[in-house]
Amino acid sequence: MKTLIIEDDEMSALHLTKLCEKIPSLRSVIICHSALEGLQELENKQFDLVFLDIEMPEMSGMDILRNFKNLPPVILTTSKEEFALESYEHGVIDYLIKPVDLARLIKAVNKLGNNRTAPSKKEAKQKPSSNFFIRSEGKHIQIKKSDILYLETLDDYLTFYLENGEKHIVHGTLKKMENKLNSEEFLRVHRSYMVNLNKVESIEDTHLEIKKKVIPVSRSNRATLMEKVKML
Repeated sequence: MKTLIIEDDEMSALHLTKLCEKIPSLRSVIICHSALEGLQELENKQFDLVFLDIEMPEMSGMDILRNFKNLPPVILTTSKEEFALESYEHGVIDYLIKPVDLARLIKAVNKLGNNRTAPSKKEAKQKPSSNFFIRSEGKHIQIKKSDILYLETLDDYLTFYLENGEKHIVHGTLKKMENKLNSEEFLRVHRSYMVNLNKVESIEDTHLEIKKKVIPVSRSNRATLMEKVKML
């Protein structure tokens, strides 16, 4: 895979390059020491994989993810964990904490190797992934969409309630999750709740029930709910 490293710290870039040299599938490694230099390379050449640092002057790795479309598959590298949740919303392959070690790098690259024809952002929106990662209680947890019963929001925090009885609290909003979850299966029925339509057991005038949990349904969302249920 033709590989681009966008990393402003020379020592980190050199360390990552030496690790890449130990992985046969990674070839033609090019290093850029600024975001702008990296974007120029991306504009002029085709790459199969990009290692993207988050913390860079002028423009961060997250700025690139947020503002540029049709990027090759991206593996983020950073010394901080705070952007992990948002990064997966942009479809990154993996999120590596510095200093990166060889075993962890191989695992990240294999994620791409197992799906060599990685979907573009546009394709990802057309065919949403069946799972994603959240950061809760200091660790990254993989969530299967089919396991979600409903989501509840309070201020800037979001709680995932799962089929197995677990619940996970993350920093986030329902608005962000609306863009991530398949609208044919999930619906925001109230300003504080989004539900998995496949888990709804009963519906009444002002509420619905999932696993004996009574969830309010706002007047403005009731018509959409009934229309969606009829389609299932």
